[in-house]
Amino acid sequence: MDLTCPNRTRHFFMHRASFLTPLFAATLLLAACSRNLSDANLRAVKAEMSAKEVESILGQPDQVETTRNEAEEVVTRQLSVTRYLYQQNGRNVELTFIDGRLAPDGIKGSFENQ
Repeated sequence: MDLTCPNRTRHFFMHRASFLTPLFAATLLLAACSRNLSDANLRAVKAEMSAKEVESILGQPDQVETTRNEAEEVVTRQLSVTRYLYQQNGRNVELTFIDGRLAPDGIKGSFENQ
């Protein structure tokens, strides 16, 4: 290849950059998908946090289950109960949300050996 011509040189590097950009993006995406959950992350999760706030700390759950339960009040209404399940290295953590907010005592399990 004749690198004395500036247009050819630029074309050579542009071609290389166009090949490497998707490869670099894929590498970043894979790195973002991997997660290392710890009890330190879990301690940052507090009651009354929204599901989005919890996801910003722990990432996407491995499994989500949503049910509807009737609540006894002056007027009966439907409560949405959502459970987030996280799994890592054979350890399970379950978070329970009521109407989109983490319930008090809504964290069960640990990511680390006790």
